[in-house]
Amino acid sequence: MKQLYRTGFLISTVALLALIGCEEATMSKPEAPRPSDLAHAMRWWNALHGEQRVAALYGTEVTNAQAGAAKREYGALDTETKSKVNAAAREIWGAGGHGSVGEWWQTLDCRRRRIAVGDGNTDDPASRYCADYPGTVS
Repeated sequence: MKQLYRTGFLISTVALLALIGCEEATMSKPEAPRPSDLAHAMRWWNALHGEQRVAALYGTEVTNAQAGAAKREYGALDTETKSKVNAAAREIWGAGGHGSVGEWWQTLDCRRRRIAVGDGNTDDPASRYCADYPGTVS
């Protein structure tokens, strides 16, 4: 009789563990919240081509996986890349409310100008994009 109880207990314990294991296997990890779309980030990002996108986010220090993710249109970006794009767009947008492109350009330092046009993400005074906007400085 004791043997029957032990066997029943063992079978029910194994069954319970199997069910718990199946439940845990089907439960997915909660994803990080998806960043919100930023209209100005979307317009900026989609105006750049693939190589410019990579340069704007990563410069020359990029992995193949990062480059592949960065070349996508804004609506197809993964969560991590979209967060980086939004942060870069906020950085180059600044306070907003600029009266003209020239006025906005003059608010950017060399590094931000290069990000804005997809030329890189470091300060490089030799870059043609680090020049003042034509007609804005006397």
